[in-house]
Amino acid sequence: MIKDKSGDLSNPDNYRAIRISPTISKVFELCLLDKYIDLLDSHDPQLGCKKNRGCAMAIFGVINYFCANGSTVCVASLYASKAL
Repeated sequence: MIKDKSGDLSNPDNYRAIRISPTISKVFELCLLDKYIDLLDSHDPQLGCKKNRGCAMAIFGVINYFCANGSTVCVASLYASKAL
């Protein structure tokens, strides 16, 4: 699938891979989640695999915690897919 139709069509980086297996596994995961959602529980600090939560929320939570406790926080980030 083409990412940018106005971009260089001969550049392989301008294409997204199309795969079937992740789609099948996501459908299976949704079926299991729908059936067993009442049995699944996690602690509030756990942010992975929760709706509207993710890596950014975890990072800001850690920063807020240390700042609230009087620590100096230094943060550096790298967008790995653009680092090549």
